[in-house]
Amino acid sequence: MHIKRKDKLKILEYKFVYEENIQVVKEFEEGSTDLNYRLSFFRKQLDDTNNQKPLYDTIFHKQVENKIVVIDEDVIVKSAKKSSSSIKPWAKTIYKKIILTTHPDKTKGLTSKNLIDQLTEKYLITQNAYTNEIYSDLIMVAFDLNVDIPESVIDSEITPVCKSKKDLILNTRRMLGWKWYHVPEKQRDAELKKILLNLGF
Repeated sequence: MHIKRKDKLKILEYKFVYEENIQVVKEFEEGSTDLNYRLSFFRKQLDDTNNQKPLYDTIFHKQVENKIVVIDEDVIVKSAKKSSSSIKPWAKTIYKKIILTTHPDKTKGLTSKNLIDQLTEKYLITQNAYTNEIYSDLIMVAFDLNVDIPESVIDSEITPVCKSKKDLILNTRRMLGWKWYHVPEKQRDAELKKILLNLGF
């Protein structure tokens, strides 16, 4: 497989951003879960007689089917399926080559659990990429497995999605759940108390 150096760098940058996005979303979800738990516990202790709960809910929460959800500045947007239902011919070719190596039926005879896990992960990424027409992910996996990629598609498929993922990472890092994840565990109670006192609770 021969790919120009500049195209290799684009794919490697995309791979880094892809992995960073997974990590940032995981941190956001863990931080949101912890913060939701602490806030819901605090909410139960609020005094109903002086209208604290409505004020508190306006600032922090919205009720969704009896489940309290922290309101953040933005909403994490998952990759949406493209409107076109026809897979591009070059993507079909790449998909078939990747599946020949990564399908669980093909990895049964391998003795290395680590290798099986890596190939299974690439298989799952490929399946999702193919189903949802996320060609950038397909290119990333093909590059890792040394599968031929048409040079003409690298820039058009990688660059815009890479930029979109970078924007998503920046937006997620502005969200309360992500910020809360990075508050050290020992300081979380004190930090929450400080925030609530500043808001008049």
